[in-house]
Amino acid sequence: MYKKNLIYLITIFLGVLEQIANILAFMIPIRAIKIIDRGEVIPQIKKLLSIFNIDIKNNFDQYLFLSILFLLLVIGIILLNMIKNELIKKIKIRKLQKIFKNSKEKEISYQYLIGKLVEIEEFVNFRTTLIYSSILLVFVTKYDYQISIIIIFNCIFNYIFRKKINDSSK
Repeated sequence: MYKKNLIYLITIFLGVLEQIANILAFMIPIRAIKIIDRGEVIPQIKKLLSIFNIDIKNNFDQYLFLSILFLLLVIGIILLNMIKNELIKKIKIRKLQKIFKNSKEKEISYQYLIGKLVEIEEFVNFRTTLIYSSILLVFVTKYDYQISIIIIFNCIFNYIFRKKINDSSK
C-alpha cells in the first residue's frame, strides 16, 4: 500500500518541480535582459554565488551565469517531464493489470479502459496543479495581497468554467 502511494507522491512532486522550473525558465531570460539594460551587477546574484565562492566582477559574468542556469533549467525540465511520464505510464500499466486480473473472463470495453487511464492523468494533474498553486499563492501573498486576491478569484472562475465545460462534454 505504501509503495503504491509513494509512486503517486513522487509523480506529483515531479510535476510540481516541473511547474516551478517552467516559471523560472520564464523569469531567467527577463532577468538577463534587465542585467544588460542596467549594466550593473545585481546584488542578489552576487550574494548567491558568493556562497559557492564564485566571484562576479562584471555584467558579462552575471549574464553568462544566467545563460548557463537557463540551459541547465531547460535540460532539467525535459528530464523531469520524461521521468514523470514514465512514472505515470507505470501507474497506468499497474492499473490495467489490476483491471484484467479482477475481470477474469468478463468482457472489458475499450471506453472503460480509456476512462480509467484518463482518470489517472486527471488525478495526478489536479493534485500537481493544486500543490503548485498553493505554493505560488503563499509566495504571492507574501509579496502583494491584491495580486493574491486576483489569483484566488481567477482560480475560482477557472474551476467553475472548467467544471461546466467538462459537464457539457459528457
